[in-house]
Amino acid sequence: MQIIEFKNFRGDLLRGVVTKHSGSKGIIFVHGFERNCYEYKFRNIFQGIKDKYSTFRFDFSGCGLSEGKFEDFTVEKSTLEFDSALEAFKRVCPQLKEIVVVGHSIAGCMVVNSLQEKNKFISKVVLFAPAWNQEEILKYYFVRGMYKDKKTITWDNYKRFFSPLKYKLFIKQKKYERKAHWLKNDYFIENIEMDYQDLLSTVTIPLNHILVVQSLVDSKVPIVSNNKVPKEIKQIILRKADHDFEAPSDVKQYLGKVMKFISG
Repeated sequence: MQIIEFKNFRGDLLRGVVTKHSGSKGIIFVHGFERNCYEYKFRNIFQGIKDKYSTFRFDFSGCGLSEGKFEDFTVEKSTLEFDSALEAFKRVCPQLKEIVVVGHSIAGCMVVNSLQEKNKFISKVVLFAPAWNQEEILKYYFVRGMYKDKKTITWDNYKRFFSPLKYKLFIKQKKYERKAHWLKNDYFIENIEMDYQDLLSTVTIPLNHILVVQSLVDSKVPIVSNNKVPKEIKQIILRKADHDFEAPSDVKQYLGKVMKFISG
């Protein structure tokens, strides 16, 4: 196991953890919004494959081990960083002929975005709760933020509380303070009318090479937000998992199936 460094398109130094294997298949892990490469769900999968495949867990700029700023986060910026991570992985493990991507939440947007162009290395994709429907998810979070004392705000009723005027004023703000970062409004402007499900029909790998893991009770990325997933995409749907999919009882339900998909 070793930490490697590589630069993004702006020259920021990004870092990740690589394990090497002599085989031709590698696994790259792509974390979600404000997360890092040591997510427990990734660790569970990593423990099962580290002796079979090369692996790479990296952090986007401003997160975890990596330098740079988080505040100018956008899907496009992160897509370019993901592409740089793929190239870094290939440089360190030149024997690789195929790469399987494992991602969480908004990473699903970066991966689908990247797959609009031919990538001869990506063979399969596993996505946990992909936050594809950004247009509506951003509105949903805006309403939940306005009514923090209202636990009754759900995907089914948030539109009743949604104010287009207030939302427009919200997006005009230049910066937003989050738990650990500032975030500029470029991300909101980028995704105000964006549903990355619309890009699934033009990805450059077969749709049955994509596996999506979702939960019926995920309140952060409700399963019903992904209402345009092509039937060719494989799915594992859990009944009680939260957005992190890290509870041991949840891991027990999906881990074997994910491992089989990766290895097949």
